[in-house]
Amino acid sequence: MHSGLNCRFKAEGGYKARNPHMRGTTNVLRLLFGISLGTDHDSEFMMIEGERIHIFDAFALTNYLLCSAVSTDGRMRGSATRTMMENCQGHFREVMRILEPSVVIVRGKTFWAWVSAVFDSVTQETDHVYRARLEPTETFVAVFTHPSAHFPHNWGANEQTPYLLETVAPSIASIRQQLRRVL
Repeated sequence: MHSGLNCRFKAEGGYKARNPHMRGTTNVLRLLFGISLGTDHDSEFMMIEGERIHIFDAFALTNYLLCSAVSTDGRMRGSATRTMMENCQGHFREVMRILEPSVVIVRGKTFWAWVSAVFDSVTQETDHVYRARLEPTETFVAVFTHPSAHFPHNWGANEQTPYLLETVAPSIASIRQQLRRVL
């Protein structure tokens, strides 16, 4: 999980100062919270119980992997080993059990097979949206490429990429619509 201080620093720098990973996070949070896509920092706030809250303070950012693959020369390899994926699966399941999320965004399609295995059941709703159950909690899961993926699947480059507008936005709109029915 990322610390609040780290996310606050990334929030205060504004959209354009963020890396593609955090711009993608910003984009998807804006969509989830019903805020129009854009780059204006002031529009990243919402009122919750009379308090002005930044969108980064209204979600949990977790990682499936809790470690990094390092080569024998000490440099990052950038790809997880099977052992890492297997060892982290139980930890990620426990994080999901504790958080009881209503929405999970998987950023990196190659992780979906591992992430889906932590749930007790998974049903595909659309190309990118699933309904998953973990013990008594039902959650919507959206599975996308990583926001910093190469064109045309990047959605963290800016707020107008085709993948964001044609894949991410409609999937999140579908989740929002279904959540409104539940609430």
